[in-house]
Amino acid sequence: LKIRQMQPIPDTANPYIPGQPTDNPKLFFGRRDILVSIREHLVKGRRVFLIVGAPRLGKSSLLRQIPAHLPDDFVAVRVDLLEENAQRLDWLLWRLAEAIAGQVSDQLGVEIPPPAWDDFEGRTGFLLDHFWPQVRETLGGRGLVLLLDDLDRLAPAPDDLLSYFLTILGNWRAQSQELAIIAAISPAAQEALVREHPRLFGGVLTFPLGPLTSEEATRLITWPVDGVLTYDYGVNRRLIEATSGHPYYLQLLCFEVFNRCAVAGWVNQHDVDLVIQDILSREIADFRRVWEESSPQEQAALAALVSLRGARGVATVQEVRTRLHKAGARVKREQVVAALDSLAMRGVLERLGALSYRFRVALLRDWLADRVDLQEVVRNTRWEEVDGGRKGRRPLPLTVRKGRRRARAAPAPAAPTATAEAEGEKEGAPARRRWWPLAVGLAVLLLAAVGIGAARFGALLPTPTPTPTATLRPTLTPRVPTATAAQAAASTPTAPPLPPTETATPLPSDTPSPTPPLVVARSLPAIAYQSRGPDDDRWYLYVMDSDGSNRTRLMAGQAGFLSAPTWSPDGSRIAFVSEKDGQADIWVINSDGSNPVNLTHDEAKDHSPAWSPDGEWIAFASVRDSVYWELYLMRPDGSDVQRLTWWEDASDLYPSWSPDSTRLAFATKRDGNWEIYTMDRDGSNLARLTNNPADDTNPAWSPDGSRIAFMSTRDGFAEIYVMPVIGGEAVNLSNAPFSSEHGPTWSPDGGRIAFYSDMDGEWDIYVMASDGSDPVKLTGDNTNDQAPAWRP
Repeated sequence: LKIRQMQPIPDTANPYIPGQPTDNPKLFFGRRDILVSIREHLVKGRRVFLIVGAPRLGKSSLLRQIPAHLPDDFVAVRVDLLEENAQRLDWLLWRLAEAIAGQVSDQLGVEIPPPAWDDFEGRTGFLLDHFWPQVRETLGGRGLVLLLDDLDRLAPAPDDLLSYFLTILGNWRAQSQELAIIAAISPAAQEALVREHPRLFGGVLTFPLGPLTSEEATRLITWPVDGVLTYDYGVNRRLIEATSGHPYYLQLLCFEVFNRCAVAGWVNQHDVDLVIQDILSREIADFRRVWEESSPQEQAALAALVSLRGARGVATVQEVRTRLHKAGARVKREQVVAALDSLAMRGVLERLGALSYRFRVALLRDWLADRVDLQEVVRNTRWEEVDGGRKGRRPLPLTVRKGRRRARAAPAPAAPTATAEAEGEKEGAPARRRWWPLAVGLAVLLLAAVGIGAARFGALLPTPTPTPTATLRPTLTPRVPTATAAQAAASTPTAPPLPPTETATPLPSDTPSPTPPLVVARSLPAIAYQSRGPDDDRWYLYVMDSDGSNRTRLMAGQAGFLSAPTWSPDGSRIAFVSEKDGQADIWVINSDGSNPVNLTHDEAKDHSPAWSPDGEWIAFASVRDSVYWELYLMRPDGSDVQRLTWWEDASDLYPSWSPDSTRLAFATKRDGNWEIYTMDRDGSNLARLTNNPADDTNPAWSPDGSRIAFMSTRDGFAEIYVMPVIGGEAVNLSNAPFSSEHGPTWSPDGGRIAFYSDMDGEWDIYVMASDGSDPVKLTGDNTNDQAPAWRP
């Protein structure tokens, strides 16, 4: 892809450099959890790590950041195996030794003689037998971390170069505990490497790279041009949606936007649309490579996906198969699944649940839309039979289809296959009988006539009394609450209203109602939360009413790693985390913002306070006695600190009290991923509630003590779930598959749950009924609002 400068920019350098790994930590965004985890596991003795990601996702940039985050007793050496273009094992080992000698010398300020090629030529054992002992002595007990970029790029080399190289690394690791290896590979190579080299990769710790989060992507867009460019409202979201948060394509769009708008100092939606239109008209080598490396079956699946326009580009297997059938393809469901799964394995598509897929980069979908004709692709494709039938032809070339910006849906041909699919006929059966369509049509007309007659006859009967029936809960959709009582009085909820609570407010609707819902209000605010503006690095503690009104800022909070505030049982005080004194401590403040008091005064970080319902204790997390988060208790004045958990190699966070103040629910990583546990107030009687490969965090005990709400990623995105307190099946309440929902907190009567979500492109506070229905958006300005806590 050629980068074109649209107009000269005087006196200002473009900070975005698409396609080039960054060494500058100020231009590196996201992946902080990976850097912290690698450091922690090196301290614990783990020595082999894999960073797995599709091309352009930032694997090289991440490797360049690792040396600054290693423990002090480790030295890092980075080798880009793609640049080496190795063809022989002895030459590759010599180049590796050269990198070790040069980089270790620079970092330790010592002189390691550069290795000679004559010593390595034809002698693959020289590295371990002679060179490494000299380097080990120079290291003086320090560990050596090899950062191997593009390890799987050695696979096409002759003489099974990759296999022999990994065998030597395995022998090296077996001999030397000082050696650690961090390798970056593609998803397609991961399974084969781990399976074929268990000596090296057995039990390897893997870090899969995905797109940047909405917040990380927003930082990438805005921070490098702070003071130079101002973005109009919605521009950030448009850029993130077009690139799906992919760091390379986000850099590319930002590069072009800067060139276009830096002189004016302002970016609006029209500027972004013109930049995207220009980029889509270009030849993008990465996108063409995706197409050309796809099999004919994968190309047909891509063409069908391009022609579908579902919610945010998401399509199910059945929708893809139906589109292929309409284009004339004789394809079975398992063949479509195989093609889509292969594309997902390569990182082209993202699999959402068991049946849905979408492009990992929305820009690729739009680029293909101008170059792909579904009918032509289907004519070129011969789907393999399950028993090994004909294979597909060679992949089709791509051509720009002038005069159109989107691929048109292919007209459905009058083919026997399409008719058979619609009627459920066995696939591939010849359509020899033509009488049955007429019979089906007559049957439909007869049923319609009977239905009309029944409807007219039923109209003459008295209307029976309606009986309440169970209804399906709608998908979570944000709704902005009404601004005035008069508007609320002129509407009635679309779902049965919840019983009124002390902080209940009328919910919006479009149907007039003569009777407004009952509103009972307290003078105290109902929800505390943390918020920050678009140009502010600090979070602040806010309070507001349960309908989102009367927002009041109380005090500066923490800079990052948010935890929800917590209310005292009488609602007069709030405990929260603040860095006002230079470190993250637990503070208490009156609900009107007066009398802030630091309770912990500890040099270590404290986190996630939870006030017991009986008012006697505040539970919290801290790293004061360990490198991992552990749970503690203290009195509301900061005295009588007691440690509750002692799991030395995993973190415990987010305590939540039972209504009777006898037990605590919390999230722990002691099983390898985040799970929900409960324990007695003194740390005894530990019980595990969740057991899922996904992360389960942020537990919140219901006011009646029967349920626990929590956040889980088990359906792909973060969602709000609820489960019985004794454990059992968890129910997805939020059901918003294309956004993230976090931080559930119950209303005092248990009828509603507040949480925060990015479903509108930025983080806002929402409220829904405790069964997940009737969601309402409480905050909606350009601030970042998170971590709500409902007053008891």
